[in-house]
Amino acid sequence: METSTTKHLATEVIDYVKAPNLEGYFSYDTFRFKPKKDVNFIKGGGGLYGIFYEGLLIYVGKYQGTQKDFFAGDIITARWIKHIATITLKGNKVSFSERSYNQIVAFIEEVGDNEFKNHLELFDSLILGDYDLFTTDRGCMSTFDRFKFALDIWKDPDHSIDNMLSKLSFVYCRLDGNIETSFARDIVSMSENEVLSKTHPRCNAISNRIDKGSFTEIEVTDLFETSLLNNSIAMAGTKILPENGSEDEIVDTSPPFIKKIESSHPEHLEAIDNLINEIENLHDVSIAFTNTAGGDLRVRKHFPELRGFVNAITFEWQPKKERLLCKTMLNPEDISSNVLSIDRVGSSVLKSETFIHPKIIDDYMNEIKLFMAKAIEVRERGKSIKQRSHVKETNRFVVLDLETTGFSFAKGDRIIEIACLEIVDGSAGKHFHRRINPEREIPKRSTEVHGITNEDLVNAPTFREISKELVEFLGESDLVIHNAAFDYPFLSKQLASVGEKSLTNKFHCTLKAARSSMRDLIDKKKLDDLCDYFLIDRSSRTKHGAMIDVELTAKVFLKMVELKFIIIM
Repeated sequence: METSTTKHLATEVIDYVKAPNLEGYFSYDTFRFKPKKDVNFIKGGGGLYGIFYEGLLIYVGKYQGTQKDFFAGDIITARWIKHIATITLKGNKVSFSERSYNQIVAFIEEVGDNEFKNHLELFDSLILGDYDLFTTDRGCMSTFDRFKFALDIWKDPDHSIDNMLSKLSFVYCRLDGNIETSFARDIVSMSENEVLSKTHPRCNAISNRIDKGSFTEIEVTDLFETSLLNNSIAMAGTKILPENGSEDEIVDTSPPFIKKIESSHPEHLEAIDNLINEIENLHDVSIAFTNTAGGDLRVRKHFPELRGFVNAITFEWQPKKERLLCKTMLNPEDISSNVLSIDRVGSSVLKSETFIHPKIIDDYMNEIKLFMAKAIEVRERGKSIKQRSHVKETNRFVVLDLETTGFSFAKGDRIIEIACLEIVDGSAGKHFHRRINPEREIPKRSTEVHGITNEDLVNAPTFREISKELVEFLGESDLVIHNAAFDYPFLSKQLASVGEKSLTNKFHCTLKAARSSMRDLIDKKKLDDLCDYFLIDRSSRTKHGAMIDVELTAKVFLKMVELKFIIIM
């Protein structure tokens, strides 16, 4: 067995086209990245690869071909174009986990605009954009580490995509020879962990990261080749498998929908990717990958004026029959195409089911686009818009703040303190304040922020026990929150988890308002900074605490309304 290594400039292997703008997403131009045609090297086959910026290593990954064939696949399509999208933050499908997104918002809130003058368009997009669009899996998940690296790229006044690509490159070290697929995969996994432990690249998700210095293309090539060959020799003649699950091992974050196609029929990926890109060319339409039915793809029609969306189309991949199952609300008479038809009727909301074979997608794209546009139109006229807020006249507002065990509800974090303060006709009124037993341990890092310990909450009520009282206090009043992108969806999800309705209240975010209307007046937009600007005494705020935070947020909100930084409609 031997290795073969090739080196490639990003500009030589990756092409791009401008993507349509989507309201509530990045306000700057984003792009669909794709492989360049007539790339002259073997793109398939398992091995290790490195990504470099200005000649220095920033990421190490492994590629293991397809499920059936270690020596097949297309590393550019399967890996590199996604990395370019998430590292530059210029991809049209980039999104973040809830945890990463909330870390990013907290970072932006902490730093000053003057320190990041070249980043204002990026920061504004993330703070002022649509939470659902940025935290829904759209096929290209980025991380907080990659965001931090992107800040360095964006420091260059010329942060055009051409300039970014000109500084990125790849090293690809393939395993060659007559070797069993499962054996080759074990070698590659061992080698990846070994190289990661020696390098700790900036864009890899690594626990307890240590600065190991900089590594050039030559040094990394030597690490790749040496590790792969040594591990192949060490494992020769043995059936002992390597240990899996190293903290440095990189998990493939591709959506289950894509993984199923990639593992069973990768030859269909390009046609389905073309279909997805045509979907996002439709006005106010986005895609969302979920874990439902083992991984599906949903087409969402957005209603920016209502801050909501509907799921108009659902695609599921059927590997045995090599086809897409497409669910819509269409009736047979809605379809004028000779290519597509309602094949059967199910029992779900999107009950009409149509089968689409990937082999026909490119040849009949116009007919499929008309079919999808009609499905979106019919669904748009239907009911059940997933609306996060409604507009109504009110003279009562509820200022709200949470303290939690961490950033991610999906990963088990929960509320440990909630405070609400009503404002009626411009004056503070009743309040609702509870500490809550989260029924899980509070991490030390969270206690350092708010000072609340596990012992403090031993006798506190659970969220389920206070939820009805909380819902009654909130009513239908507009909510006022500093950093609503975190508190609003977190509370909404925790309410739903105990059987209450998700939030639909309209909300006003003092952080967003400060970012959009006070840019030239104040550098940082944290709650403390806004208090200082409006000469509000915050001396009693020594740690984050829900009650003191709502009292200060209420005063900031009233000042912002008085001075027209927030306009109440």
